[in-house]
Amino acid sequence: MLRITDKEGTVYPCPGKQMGYCPRRIVDHLDGEYVALCQDPHQSCERVTLTRRDVLQQELDVAAFTKRIAGPLGIRWQSPVVRGNGLWSVGVSEAQGTRGQPVFLALVTDTQRFAGLVQRLVIDQDRPFVLLAPTKRRCTVEVVELLQARQSLFVSLEERLGLAESGQLVAIGEKGEAGQTTAATPVARRAAAARSFAKRYKCRIKDIHEAAGVDQSDYYRWINGTRPDDYSTCQGIERILAEGFPASWRRKRPAGE
Repeated sequence: MLRITDKEGTVYPCPGKQMGYCPRRIVDHLDGEYVALCQDPHQSCERVTLTRRDVLQQELDVAAFTKRIAGPLGIRWQSPVVRGNGLWSVGVSEAQGTRGQPVFLALVTDTQRFAGLVQRLVIDQDRPFVLLAPTKRRCTVEVVELLQARQSLFVSLEERLGLAESGQLVAIGEKGEAGQTTAATPVARRAAAARSFAKRYKCRIKDIHEAAGVDQSDYYRWINGTRPDDYSTCQGIERILAEGFPASWRRKRPAGE
């Protein structure tokens, strides 16, 4: 999810810590060849010959990155739109509890800048939102208070995403481990599987998607296979069909029943 830019770097990694003189400095010989020279007075590191490709900086492909994490996090992805320096809008939440809320991604390395982005979001948004960031290390008391005042959710990606044994990116479970994805029902059998479940549990189809925290439109997207199987909405339905209703769920009985 990194892409090469046309910007040349100025330093090259050092194999060890050298009293603050390294990393190695990149020198352009203006003939297509570059070298990385040790900046330690004692030349502790070997010089390295580089090509232009070696010295080009890389940057995060925000579109590819957010599209990949959207499913496990329950986000209806949209092509990222820059909303500030280090801030993008990336979609709409479909997760239970934040459904319909806009989702933003903040990528900044300075705590003060992060607080400024959150303050701007709180001013610009007149309703709750979801804010994603790589880590919670920039989330100070002041930032938490701002988010709570807007009843908005902060999501630390390092705490919410992990890799399953299959190598698939998944939402991390309640105990902190990478959750196991539930095997997807073949599309051609989904309607029949839902009817069979409803008959076995003496419930309505509506009860299945309500227990999964999924609205009717997303249920039919699952039925028709128009959503990726790793989306949280699809996984929620599959878990209900595989494991039954959770103990905490109580069916909403129609009037007169």
